[in-house]
Amino acid sequence: MTLVLSCITEDVVYQVSDRRLTFFQPAGKLMDDHTNKAVFVEGRAAFGYTGISQVNGMRTDNWLFDLVSRLGTPNVGTVVRGLRDEATKAFRRMHVATRYKRHAFQCVGWFLNNPANMSEFEPGILTIHNALDEQGEWLAYAQPEFAIREDFPKVRGNQFHLSMVGMSCSAGERAYVRSVMRKCAHRAQNRERAILAGLVHAIRWLSLRYEPNSPVGRNLMGLMVPKTAAEEVLTTGRASLTLDSVGFGASFFYYPEHGGGNVYGPHFVGCGGGFQHFTFVRGSPG
Repeated sequence: MTLVLSCITEDVVYQVSDRRLTFFQPAGKLMDDHTNKAVFVEGRAAFGYTGISQVNGMRTDNWLFDLVSRLGTPNVGTVVRGLRDEATKAFRRMHVATRYKRHAFQCVGWFLNNPANMSEFEPGILTIHNALDEQGEWLAYAQPEFAIREDFPKVRGNQFHLSMVGMSCSAGERAYVRSVMRKCAHRAQNRERAILAGLVHAIRWLSLRYEPNSPVGRNLMGLMVPKTAAEEVLTTGRASLTLDSVGFGASFFYYPEHGGGNVYGPHFVGCGGGFQHFTFVRGSPG
């Protein structure tokens, strides 16, 4: 399991996910705490996942990267529909009990939904899942087919929209997270970094509440995609992704639990190219 938080504002979308893998049995036993779950697609959408860590014999993030590369389309909606169909096929072939097949991919990004104005982007969250009910809570067993839940909220000014998928949270925990995000969204200065900090705090707070066997880790990956980044891709056909930068373009942020060490990045695919397993190795002092 993991926890993916996606947040929408009027001009920027965000996603933060942890990097922990745990075993089905015994529940919560740590498998790995440094696995990437983030894929940046076509310069305007971030994908994360929670659930099964391998699909078709590949790490799930690598499988998703490979699938998006093979689809070869700049249309994120087409990518989402292709992911729904291919995930359904792949999960049918898994020899795993249905209670362990529960899975969700979540995409947050910018979409062209208005046929009358195909240059006007709209922020949205699309969840591709096989085991969520109408309220976004987990069903007891995975269903035979993946479905797409679309969420295109109208947010203006200091408003925000938050989606949480992964670890099951109580109503009180969800209320606390939303109260934290509400304060961050109303910041007059450095609002973007405040929202990212709120998402990071929320995941780490929830992780600590369930130790020593928390299904959620505290090494985190964040992605921030301004509307201007999506518009640049539409205008120029080029996409960029920078490290730890708040401004015009899309950026990623690595939040290690203990600070220092190497810096890791998401997979990137789109505009005719891509890369995986980004690692920035810090040099030794002196």
